[in-house]
Amino acid sequence: MRAYLETLKSELALLKEILPADLTLSRLHWGGGTPTLMTGDMISELAGTVLDMIPMAKGGEFSVEIDPNEIDESRVKALAEAGMNRASIGVQDFDEEIQKVIGRIQSYELTKDAADMIRAHGIDSLNADILYGLPHQTDARIAESVLKLLTLSPSRVALYGYAHVPWLSLIHI
Repeated sequence: MRAYLETLKSELALLKEILPADLTLSRLHWGGGTPTLMTGDMISELAGTVLDMIPMAKGGEFSVEIDPNEIDESRVKALAEAGMNRASIGVQDFDEEIQKVIGRIQSYELTKDAADMIRAHGIDSLNADILYGLPHQTDARIAESVLKLLTLSPSRVALYGYAHVPWLSLIHI
């Protein structure tokens, strides 16, 4: 991960040389759930590099996709200090059987703890992603997961349809 970060910083430095000096960001999004694989120090370093290159405009939005399995106090603190003001938590589904099949074990309690931690750092805009069409998912199971999700009071809920692509997926039905 460190080598990748150093490569990314070098590429951003090259980009900075050709960008207009007065450019600002109105929106910055770190996606894929993977930003929280970095340590808190690495998050701070990358955010500092990006925002040194192009600062956020007043009222800008810095959103980050967060995997509740890969978040802790130091990472949330680093993101909040970098200016993250919107978080998106991937849920998929809260049913344990479905989680085992899709290879994403993530309890409701873990997800709630992540949401609470994010909000404790002043991030009030919280999105949550949930999937439908997962293996073994029924109307009753998805309804139960949605009801649990709503107890977290997300600002937005994104409902995505699952498409099984066996050559790209670790899920084996």
